Amino acid sequence: MNSFLTVRAFGSLDLDHAATIASLPASLRVVGAGQADIATTTPDLRSITAALAVSPKGLVVTQPALLDDAAIGILGEAAVPVFPALALAPRLRLLDTGATLASAGLVRSRLSWRGTIHEVLLEHLAGLEAVLGPISKVRILASSDNGHIGTAQTQGGIVVNWSGRIDTGQSDYELDIIGLSERLEVSGVLDGSARPLLVRHGTAGGLQQPHGIFETGLRCFWRAVVSDLTEGKAAPRWPDLSRLHALARELAALSSVHGEDAA
Repeated sequence: MNSFLTVRAFGSLDLDHAATIASLPASLRVVGAGQADIATTTPDLRSITAALAVSPKGLVVTQPALLDDAAIGILGEAAVPVFPALALAPRLRLLDTGATLASAGLVRSRLSWRGTIHEVLLEHLAGLEAVLGPISKVRILASSDNGHIGTAQTQGGIVVNWSGRIDTGQSDYELDIIGLSERLEVSGVLDGSARPLLVRHGTAGGLQQPHGIFETGLRCFWRAVVSDLTEGKAAPRWPDLSRLHALARELAALSSVHGEDAA
């Protein structure tokens, strides 16, 4: 019995994904044809349909921000777990924020992104839910051609102030979870390098700065896919991403209308 999962690409497999899969030889092996444990697909409907036809254990969708309504509908009916390849959320899932969130009064989050308004919104919303859990009452309060500010709320009633910029020189992120007794600060550049996010945890007892994992966000993503599939934790993630995809598109359309609710 093989200890690794086979991966078959439908549509082109970009160099970053190919290099990441190759960096995990004990866990993943690429095959050129036939049945595979994991099918990777580009966001076009033809590739997605072909990938689902081989009945993989899981489906990885690259560039999920580019999915159209038809592709989203097909993924919504998929009988296998769907893993959208995002940049920010896999890194934020590694954070242990439970204790800090329990005593938090405010969250501040900022994402600068080299891409479109829909991409920055999707990445940001997915990242927030990865670290905060489901959010609601998502609003854009003000926007310009290359930036926006908004608010949201966690299930625990914590206010989230979030902002974003697009078409910047580099993609970077800042998160600040603020409470009366402790504070968690996270920052880092999302440039595909293996540098971990910088984390500072401050309490009355002092400041701690735990060391992160030196690997790319894409490698964090693929390790999570392997873990979910091999450990039986592979619940379909697509419904949440589908909701966030629609929310990001709605917010993008409303970005010039200040103060409109989107959820």
